[in-house]
Amino acid sequence: MPASISKEACDAAWGESTPESKRYFDRLKTKLKETDGGAKLILRVLHFQSSNAKGNRRKRLEAELTYFRNQQHRMYYPDYIRLNLPIASGVMEASCKTLVTQRLKRSGMAWAKAGGQAILTLRSLIQSNRWHSAWPLLSADFRKPIKISKLRNSKGIKTHKTQPITFSGFQSVRMPDYRSLPLAR
Repeated sequence: MPASISKEACDAAWGESTPESKRYFDRLKTKLKETDGGAKLILRVLHFQSSNAKGNRRKRLEAELTYFRNQQHRMYYPDYIRLNLPIASGVMEASCKTLVTQRLKRSGMAWAKAGGQAILTLRSLIQSNRWHSAWPLLSADFRKPIKISKLRNSKGIKTHKTQPITFSGFQSVRMPDYRSLPLAR
Protein backbone atom coordinates (compact mmCIF):
# COMPACT_ATOMS: atom_id res chain seq x y z
CA MET A 1 0.00 0.00 0.00
CA PRO A 2 1.38 3.42 -0.84
CA ALA A 3 2.05 5.29 2.36
CA SER A 4 1.45 8.55 0.55
CA ILE A 5 -2.26 8.78 1.32
CA SER A 6 -2.51 8.33 5.04
CA LYS A 7 -5.33 7.22 7.24
CA GLU A 8 -4.46 10.28 9.36
CA ALA A 9 -5.48 12.59 6.49
CA CYS A 10 -8.75 10.76 5.95
CA ASP A 11 -9.54 10.74 9.68
CA ALA A 12 -8.87 14.48 9.83
CA ALA A 13 -11.10 15.14 6.82
CA TRP A 14 -14.02 12.75 7.44
CA GLY A 15 -13.88 11.96 11.16
CA GLU A 16 -11.81 9.72 13.38
CA SER A 17 -12.23 6.04 12.31
CA THR A 18 -15.63 6.64 10.77
CA PRO A 19 -17.00 4.45 7.97
CA GLU A 20 -16.78 7.49 5.68
CA SER A 21 -13.08 7.96 6.54
CA LYS A 22 -12.37 4.30 5.79
CA ARG A 23 -14.34 4.44 2.53
CA TYR A 24 -12.43 7.55 1.34
CA PHE A 25 -9.11 6.08 2.43
CA ASP A 26 -9.72 2.93 0.36
CA ARG A 27 -11.00 4.95 -2.60
CA LEU A 28 -8.10 7.45 -2.59
CA LYS A 29 -5.52 4.72 -2.09
CA THR A 30 -6.91 2.89 -5.14
CA LYS A 31 -6.93 6.11 -7.20
CA LEU A 32 -3.32 6.82 -6.23
CA LYS A 33 -2.24 3.30 -7.14
CA GLU A 34 -4.21 2.79 -10.34
CA THR A 35 -4.96 6.19 -11.90
CA ASP A 36 -2.45 8.22 -13.86
CA GLY A 37 -2.43 11.63 -12.21
CA GLY A 38 -3.91 10.16 -9.03
CA ALA A 39 -1.59 12.24 -6.85
CA LYS A 40 -2.98 15.49 -8.28
CA LEU A 41 -6.53 14.28 -7.71
CA ILE A 42 -5.78 13.49 -4.06
CA LEU A 43 -4.09 16.87 -3.58
CA ARG A 44 -7.24 18.58 -4.85
CA VAL A 45 -9.47 16.50 -2.56
CA LEU A 46 -7.33 17.14 0.52
CA HIS A 47 -7.00 20.83 -0.32
CA PHE A 48 -10.78 21.13 -0.58
CA GLN A 49 -11.22 19.32 2.76
CA SER A 50 -8.59 21.53 4.40
CA SER A 51 -10.20 24.75 3.17
CA ASN A 52 -13.49 23.70 4.79
CA ALA A 53 -11.94 22.50 8.08
CA LYS A 54 -11.33 24.49 11.24
CA GLY A 55 -8.96 24.33 14.21
CA ASN A 56 -7.01 21.14 14.90
CA ARG A 57 -8.65 19.33 11.98
CA ARG A 58 -7.33 21.99 9.61
CA LYS A 59 -3.81 21.80 11.13
CA ARG A 60 -3.74 18.04 10.68
CA LEU A 61 -4.89 18.33 7.07
CA GLU A 62 -2.34 21.07 6.34
CA ALA A 63 0.44 18.83 7.70
CA GLU A 64 -0.73 15.97 5.46
CA LEU A 65 -0.99 18.33 2.48
CA THR A 66 2.56 19.58 3.06
CA TYR A 67 3.87 16.02 3.15
CA PHE A 68 1.87 15.11 0.06
CA ARG A 69 3.08 18.14 -1.91
CA ASN A 70 6.70 17.45 -0.97
CA GLN A 71 6.48 13.77 -1.94
CA GLN A 72 4.29 14.09 -5.03
CA HIS A 73 7.25 13.70 -7.39
CA ARG A 74 7.67 10.13 -6.08
CA MET A 75 4.02 9.10 -6.48
CA TYR A 76 3.89 7.67 -9.99
CA TYR A 77 2.52 4.37 -8.70
CA PRO A 78 0.69 3.32 -11.90
CA ASP A 79 3.97 3.68 -13.81
CA TYR A 80 5.85 1.72 -11.13
CA ILE A 81 3.26 -1.05 -11.26
CA ARG A 82 3.45 -1.23 -15.07
CA LEU A 83 7.23 -1.63 -14.73
CA ASN A 84 6.79 -4.33 -12.06
CA LEU A 85 8.58 -2.22 -9.47
CA PRO A 86 7.72 -2.50 -5.79
CA ILE A 87 5.60 0.34 -4.41
CA ALA A 88 5.72 -0.55 -0.74
CA SER A 89 8.58 -0.69 1.72
CA GLY A 90 8.28 -4.40 2.54
CA VAL A 91 10.71 -5.49 -0.17
CA MET A 92 13.29 -2.97 1.01
CA GLU A 93 12.82 -3.89 4.67
CA ALA A 94 13.27 -7.59 3.89
CA SER A 95 16.41 -6.79 1.88
CA CYS A 96 17.84 -4.82 4.79
CA LYS A 97 17.15 -7.71 7.12
CA THR A 98 18.82 -10.35 4.96
CA LEU A 99 21.63 -8.16 3.65
CA VAL A 100 22.59 -6.22 6.76
CA THR A 101 21.06 -7.54 9.95
CA GLN A 102 21.73 -11.23 9.46
CA ARG A 103 25.41 -10.62 8.75
CA LEU A 104 26.51 -7.50 10.60
CA LYS A 105 24.50 -7.77 13.80
CA ARG A 106 25.61 -11.16 15.04
CA SER A 107 26.56 -11.62 18.65
CA GLY A 108 29.81 -9.87 19.59
CA MET A 109 30.33 -8.18 16.24
CA ALA A 110 31.52 -4.61 15.85
CA TRP A 111 32.41 -3.06 12.52
CA ALA A 112 34.33 -0.01 11.39
CA LYS A 113 32.64 1.79 8.50
CA ALA A 114 35.14 0.52 5.88
CA GLY A 115 34.94 -3.11 7.00
CA GLY A 116 31.17 -3.11 7.22
CA GLN A 117 30.89 -1.52 3.78
CA ALA A 118 33.23 -4.13 2.30
CA ILE A 119 31.10 -6.96 3.69
CA LEU A 120 27.88 -5.32 2.51
CA THR A 121 29.27 -4.77 -0.98
CA LEU A 122 30.23 -8.43 -1.33
CA ARG A 123 26.97 -9.69 0.19
CA SER A 124 24.91 -7.48 -2.12
CA LEU A 125 26.73 -8.91 -5.14
CA ILE A 126 26.07 -12.44 -3.93
CA GLN A 127 22.42 -11.90 -3.07
CA SER A 128 21.66 -10.08 -6.31
CA ASN A 129 23.33 -12.82 -8.40
CA ARG A 130 25.84 -10.34 -9.83
CA TRP A 131 28.96 -11.93 -8.32
CA HIS A 132 30.37 -13.37 -11.57
CA SER A 133 29.98 -10.15 -13.54
CA ALA A 134 31.25 -7.92 -10.73
CA TRP A 135 34.20 -9.95 -9.42
CA PRO A 136 36.61 -9.02 -12.27
CA LEU A 137 35.89 -5.32 -11.67
CA LEU A 138 36.07 -5.59 -7.90
CA SER A 139 39.22 -7.70 -7.79
CA ALA A 140 40.99 -5.44 -10.30
CA ASP A 141 40.70 -2.61 -7.79
CA PHE A 142 42.73 -4.58 -5.26
CA ARG A 143 45.56 -5.55 -7.63
CA LYS A 144 48.12 -2.82 -7.39
CA PRO A 145 51.76 -2.59 -8.49
CA ILE A 146 54.19 -3.00 -5.61
CA LYS A 147 57.76 -1.82 -5.13
CA ILE A 148 60.43 -3.80 -3.32
CA SER A 149 63.60 -2.09 -2.29
CA LYS A 150 66.84 -4.07 -2.14
CA LEU A 151 68.60 -3.71 1.16
CA ARG A 152 71.77 -5.55 0.10
CA ASN A 153 74.08 -4.89 -2.80
CA SER A 154 75.39 -7.58 -5.16
CA LYS A 155 78.16 -8.51 -2.66
CA GLY A 156 75.62 -9.11 0.13
CA ILE A 157 76.59 -5.96 2.04
CA LYS A 158 73.78 -3.82 3.49
CA THR A 159 73.37 -0.52 1.76
CA HIS A 160 71.27 2.54 2.35
CA LYS A 161 70.73 2.97 -1.34
CA THR A 162 67.48 1.45 -2.50
CA GLN A 163 66.71 0.19 -5.94
CA PRO A 164 63.00 -0.09 -6.64
CA ILE A 165 61.76 -3.19 -8.43
CA THR A 166 58.22 -2.94 -9.73
CA PHE A 167 55.95 -5.95 -10.07
CA SER A 168 52.81 -5.59 -12.11
CA GLY A 169 50.97 -8.24 -10.12
CA PHE A 170 49.41 -11.43 -11.30
CA GLN A 171 48.29 -11.72 -14.87
CA SER A 172 45.30 -13.90 -14.07
CA VAL A 173 43.28 -14.24 -10.96
CA ARG A 174 41.07 -17.26 -10.50
CA MET A 175 37.57 -16.20 -9.53
CA PRO A 176 36.67 -17.77 -6.19
CA ASP A 177 33.42 -19.59 -5.79
CA TYR A 178 31.36 -17.16 -3.72
CA ARG A 179 29.49 -20.01 -2.00
CA SER A 180 32.73 -20.92 -0.23
CA LEU A 181 33.09 -17.44 1.29
CA PRO A 182 31.95 -17.17 4.92
CA LEU A 183 30.06 -13.95 4.20
CA ALA A 184 27.69 -15.80 1.87
CA ARG A 185 26.11 -17.51 4.88
